[in-house]
Amino acid sequence: MTGRVCLVTGATSGIGYAVARELALRGATTVVVARDIERGGRVACRIRADTGNDHIELLTGDLSLTADVRRLAAEFMSSHDRLDVLVNNAGAYFSRRQETVEGREMTFALDVLSPFLLTTLLEGPLRVASPSRVINVSSRAHRWGRIDLADLEGKKRYLGFPAYCAAKLALIILTYDLAGRLETVGVSVNAVHPGFVATRFGQNNGGLVAALIGCGARLFGRTPTRGADSIVYLAASSDLEGITGRYFFDREAVRSSRESYDSALGAQLRRACAEMAGLTS
Repeated sequence: MTGRVCLVTGATSGIGYAVARELALRGATTVVVARDIERGGRVACRIRADTGNDHIELLTGDLSLTADVRRLAAEFMSSHDRLDVLVNNAGAYFSRRQETVEGREMTFALDVLSPFLLTTLLEGPLRVASPSRVINVSSRAHRWGRIDLADLEGKKRYLGFPAYCAAKLALIILTYDLAGRLETVGVSVNAVHPGFVATRFGQNNGGLVAALIGCGARLFGRTPTRGADSIVYLAASSDLEGITGRYFFDREAVRSSRESYDSALGAQLRRACAEMAGLTS
């Protein structure tokens, strides 16, 4: 990976940190994205110390906000003209409906709109680096997801787990849609389920929800390193050159849910996200 530029969102802990560290170990210029500048700075220093790779950079921003995603993309492009690997890892589960300061529902904003917008804004550097790769971290939970184009933000009815499942399904649908549109320019786009990983996932909810998720993770969860394995494989393996529009688990391409392959739904979802993100005039 020496000479390649990789950007990893949600890189301050858990799977994202493990992915960033492994890419740095392999020699890549690794750009870690963090919400908090102090925590992000500590993580960047730790990766440099652990890997001996001085080419570790930090970008900060709240990825639930389109304004921050735009600023972050602009900052990246001010110092890099190419992007070899984009890992859209940041995401979260919200048991109760919340809105960002921009008025967007938090689950959809962070788990769907953010990776959609960031990838769109960085399409230029991805094309320059061709063959390049985009990896969207989804979940097996997508299999229980249902897309309601008339209520993507749960304004009529919101339940935490169904909203999370729908968001992860939407991310896979958008993965396939983008893969089809970028295949001819050498940008591969794939989705991955990292497994149930013992991280701080869900702890933002507090109370019983956090306790139950935390208990399950301690009893049954994979280590973040194991969870990161398939993501690193998708980012670095020469075996995957030209492989695009797939959904992976444990390094194997597997079938995602039936609804995820609905190309007409993918086009509709893309247009809806573009409008939400302010990409249409």
